[in-house]
Formats: sequence, structure tokens, C-alpha cells
Amino acid sequence: MNWQNGAKKSKAHILGLPSWYPWGEDDHNGLFCLAQLEALAAAGHQVGLLAAVSHPNAAESRGLEVQRYNWGIACVALYRSGPYPLLQAFRYARAMHQAWKYYVALSGCPQNILVLVAWKAGLFARWLQFRYGISYYVIEHWGLYVSDEYKNTSIYLRSLFKFIFTGAYRVGAVSETLGRALYDHKITPRIPHIVPNVVDTDVYRPDQNAVQHRDVFEPSQGGHVGRELKDHRPLLMHVSNLAEVKNFGFVLEVFAAFRKRYPEARLWVAGAFNPSETASRYHANSTHVEWFGFADQQTLLRHYRRATALILASRHETFSIVAAEAFACGCPVLSTPLSALDAFGDWGTRCSLAAQDPEAWADVLEVWTKSKPFVPPHAWEAMHQAYGKKAVGELISRWITEN
Repeated sequence: MNWQNGAKKSKAHILGLPSWYPWGEDDHNGLFCLAQLEALAAAGHQVGLLAAVSHPNAAESRGLEVQRYNWGIACVALYRSGPYPLLQAFRYARAMHQAWKYYVALSGCPQNILVLVAWKAGLFARWLQFRYGISYYVIEHWGLYVSDEYKNTSIYLRSLFKFIFTGAYRVGAVSETLGRALYDHKITPRIPHIVPNVVDTDVYRPDQNAVQHRDVFEPSQGGHVGRELKDHRPLLMHVSNLAEVKNFGFVLEVFAAFRKRYPEARLWVAGAFNPSETASRYHANSTHVEWFGFADQQTLLRHYRRATALILASRHETFSIVAAEAFACGCPVLSTPLSALDAFGDWGTRCSLAAQDPEAWADVLEVWTKSKPFVPPHAWEAMHQAYGKKAVGELISRWITEN
């Protein structure tokens, strides 16, 4: 279910509890959670954040840190990681309680709790509901529920998942695919509302001055941005954390098939991974592959605008922010059949192939390399209206504050 724009803003104090927070060893995971909170703040609400982050060397003396964003404050507690799940759970709960007390002392008690990814911050939200009577809402992002992995999850954990969801005042999911999975697994009594991710359309937009031939920043050794130069060799992109579900091995096979037609072609790979370690792991298949690692928005923007295509070979996706960013910039997307991409309609040049035949994928890329598809004129505007910061912020605001 999508909500219409135009509702009156309702000021409220809302505390975000992201289960994934970009800090410590995992400093890029959960950026989309922060984007939803920032959008909610832009809709006129007082917004804060609590998070607990595990670290093997967490010291009790520096176990709490206050971080300030332009939209609010975050109280983040460190707790020691270890091999014993029960002890881990106790340390997590203690860290969250410590962060809660400090946050309330700074900002007062919130009116509502917004849980971003149910497990495991949702357990603390359920405790806050019991202890203080504060309603909590859940927006689910995790692809676990749409994968075969969920079937192998222990009954104990599945019971806890359901305990979190059934206690929520409302449940949202970032896509129809994910919402349907939650309902089909009987985790939620009804299909959740669609509460999508935020696409930063202030940054990701097509270059109206140079649609076909664009400048690009080349990464120099060590993953740093080098000098700006003109380079019109075919460029393919892949942006992910290279997890198993992303099917990156097949991306390399597609690139190898493409290079038979264009020996000068390059594959640029970015995401939350270590570039040097990844380059060593794929050394045998990494000719003309450029490993960038985590890239800032401006670097991604330049490559989206220059690339022949973004390659997505994932087995499943919940929302696919990278595909949305690519469409907004006018970059074509070649993917496996991913129902999550249906939410983007015909807003960009795209092709989905079920066949795991690298040559078939290379055929499409060859056509795009020769034709250089133009940016659909309505692509950025459609993305901005549906998934821009203002649109998503107002949607979440109404979703929380309407009766």
C-alpha cells in the first residue's frame, strides 16, 4: 500500500532503534536506516537514535558515545562480542539500556519508537512498550525472510521474530516482495504497508549536459580517487557487499564474455568490502576489474553517469537502492528477474534475464554499448516523487501519526 502526498505534518518525538548501525567494524551497514530517520526529521519531527554495536575490544570505560547528526542525536553503546549467544544477548540489552537512560536525560522520553530491522532492536522496543507504554513501529529491510535461509532458522529465533512483529503497533516493509514474505511465513497477521527506502535524489540525477559521453574519476592504487580524465572504454558497474546472495561469481562470468567483444572493457566494483582482500580472493578472474570498496555518493554518481550498465545478478533483493540510484542517474540496469525492481516501473532502461548464460547477458550489453540508450525523460522525476527524501519522510510521518 502506497500513501498519497499532501498530508499535514504532525510534530512528534520519535526515537529510532536501528538493528544495523554504521559504526565500529561494520561502519557502512545500515546507512539506509539513517536515511529513513533523516527523512522523518525533514518531515518536521524530533528524531533521535539508540543503537548498540558489538566489538571484540569494547572497553567499559568508553562504552557509550553521543553522535550528532544534522537531524538529531544518536546514543551509541559498545558491547563486547563473543562466542556465547546468551551472554551476547545480555550484553546487548545492558548496552541498550545504558544508551536509553542517557538519551532520556538529554532529550526526554519519546512518544513513539521506530524499529528499523526487527531483529534484534525490536526486543528492546518490546521491553520499552511493557515498561513505559510506548508504542513501537517496525520497518523491515532484511532479506532473510525472502530467502531459503529463513527455513533453516531455528524455531527459537523464529518465535522471537514473531514476538517482535506481533507487539508492533504497525509493521512496514520496504517492498511488496518482503511484505508478502513476512505474511506468507505467518510472522505478521496481514501484509505490511510498503514503507520504502530513501533515494537521495538531490545527488543521484542524470547529467543533462552530457548524456552519452561523461567524465569519470578513476581509482588509483589503494582505492583512492585519482585524477579526472576522459575515458570512453565500455564500463560495467557492480555495487554490493559481495555476499553470496549477490551472485558475484556470475557477474565476473558476464564480464569475461563481454570482454570477448570489447577487450578494453572494464568492470568497476564498489561496496562495503575490503578492496585489497577482495582483489586477492578473485585474483584469477580479475583482469581489468577495478576494486574500489566503499564509495562516496559523488564517486558513485560519476560512475553511474558514465557506465554502460549496472549489473545485478542477485538471487533476491528487497528494495535494491543501487538499482534506484542507477535509474535516477540514467544508467541502464541488467539484472536477474527481481520482483523488487518492479516498483521502479519503466522509469529507466532495464533488462531482466532468467538465463544463467553469460553470452546472453553480453549480447544485451553489446547492444547497449553500441546504442548508448538515452535517459528516459521522466526517470529522475518519478524516482524523486516516490522515493526522494521529502516523499518518504512524509509517508513515514503519516504512517506513524495517523490513527
